[in-house]
Amino acid sequence: MLRSFLPERVVFEPSCAFIVLALLAMGDAYSCLLFFLACFIHECGHLLCSGLCRRRIRSLSLSASGAKIALAGNLGSYKKDIAVALSGSAANFLTCVLMRAFLPAFGKAEVFFFFSNLLLGAVNLLWVGELDGAVALESALCAFFDPIKAEGLMRITGALGIVILLLLGVGVMVITGGNFSLLLLWLGIMAKNKKDRQSGLFR
Repeated sequence: MLRSFLPERVVFEPSCAFIVLALLAMGDAYSCLLFFLACFIHECGHLLCSGLCRRRIRSLSLSASGAKIALAGNLGSYKKDIAVALSGSAANFLTCVLMRAFLPAFGKAEVFFFFSNLLLGAVNLLWVGELDGAVALESALCAFFDPIKAEGLMRITGALGIVILLLLGVGVMVITGGNFSLLLLWLGIMAKNKKDRQSGLFR
């Protein structure tokens, strides 16, 4: 039973190490550990939902633009595609709700962990690149439109999402006085898009 919730293989791309080093350079090791715990909660949401949908997880890849779960076979339902895509952010938001409900006061670590979950969940809902919001939106569009029209709409919304992510990244960097984690995500997505264009895989 547990095996249906675990990936068949885990792939660490070299760019993943760059992100870990950048996060360590921006803060202390304890804050990085809390952030990675929020990431773990996010991925567990995806793994749990895909397991409940009886969907085998072919691989889990970790790269500069985050984690990507490749599912085996076809869900057969756009609703299940959407549920699996949004379940990671749902796990982060549920963690925030539980923290507010059961912790009477927040210290510095709790505040950091709360906002790590909140921002991780929110950023992943953006309809950019391979983020969860893009996967969910593409599934929703395919449910209502033919694939060619859905692909055209994804290009338009993806371009808008890239601009929004860039603006959010610059805003976070200015407000926090140097946190460039969203800009790293933006750069990772832009590099992936360029690589996909060169290899002919770009949508």
